[in-house]
Amino acid sequence: MKTDQQIFLIPVIILIILLAALGSLYYYASGSTPASNQSAATTTTSMSTGTGANVYQTSPVSNQTANTVPISNQGVLAERLGWKTFTDTAYSYALSYPPEWQLLGGSTLASISDASASVSIQSFPLTPNTTPSLFAAENGVTSGSESTAVNAYDSFESIQGANTVYFIVNGAVGYEITIPNNTTAADAAVIRAMLLTFTTTAQR
Repeated sequence: MKTDQQIFLIPVIILIILLAALGSLYYYASGSTPASNQSAATTTTSMSTGTGANVYQTSPVSNQTANTVPISNQGVLAERLGWKTFTDTAYSYALSYPPEWQLLGGSTLASISDASASVSIQSFPLTPNTTPSLFAAENGVTSGSESTAVNAYDSFESIQGANTVYFIVNGAVGYEITIPNNTTAADAAVIRAMLLTFTTTAQR
């Protein structure tokens, strides 16, 4: 005949066995789940194509912050500053400028100025495979250096008298951008921002 103690111990033993089985089952099931710190991270980076457009790529990164700052283009910067945008459809480029500056446009020459400074763009038809330095040489420029001051485009920069001139090639079209060297600090800052808004609107 079973005592009261024996009757009480049987359910306790069964409960302990069940808990042990459940614990083992949970341990093996959780062991197949990947740890959260092993998950892959991605980031979006941008690079300039040299045509004024930015190409965005997604790639895995480690636990460090990636540089995701894109090159400013005329759409973003002009909108942020509340500027006007001049678009030359014949030669496929655009440039933004402060609303108080004045635009004078011709068939191949556009000049944007205020009372004391200006930015001018002269457009030229080019033969295939012309480089920025060759384009500059064809316009009588013999000294200068490579530059990316104009919205990260590859260009040839030269000091010509009281001006700095940038030569940019877009296929069969060349752009000669001229800015004055002697300006006020305020005008110089505006001109630097204007150069960041220059963009080609189509490949030529």
